[in-house]
Amino acid sequence: LELFNLAAKCALMNAEHDSVKTITEQIMRNAKCFGDKFEAISVTITLLNWSGNVFAAVALIHSSLSTLKEELPSVAFIIDQYLGNMRAQLAVLSDDTLLSYPAILNPSNSKFLAVELLAKLYTSLTVIRERDAMPIIPLKIIEISLTCGMSPHSPS
Repeated sequence: LELFNLAAKCALMNAEHDSVKTITEQIMRNAKCFGDKFEAISVTITLLNWSGNVFAAVALIHSSLSTLKEELPSVAFIIDQYLGNMRAQLAVLSDDTLLSYPAILNPSNSKFLAVELLAKLYTSLTVIRERDAMPIIPLKIIEISLTCGMSPHSPS
């Protein structure tokens, strides 16, 4: 699996798009769980973004987040409610507590993968100027970070 993931990344960097598709299809066919598929999904998202098919990348991210049972609210008042909840959660934490917050130790943890997908989604939405969902993404990353631990994509 690791060799196939590395081969997909090399093919992506060498702009061998057909090879990327072939390798990632093999990974997806033989993967046993979502964690096994994640690198292939990530490479596919990058390929779609780089080839200008950002809407397909966003759709893939949304379906992957659904698989991880992470949904993004879309109604404006829900976003305001989410913001209020985040402010309340953060208000009770000191700066020292936030700075020493534990990390997610297992990178194959579904929450770790969800945070990485959310970061990719934010980038993709920025490219296509889809501003409606953008405010909730950092809040969702903060929520996951406060409940499960920090990741490299957590706000610092």
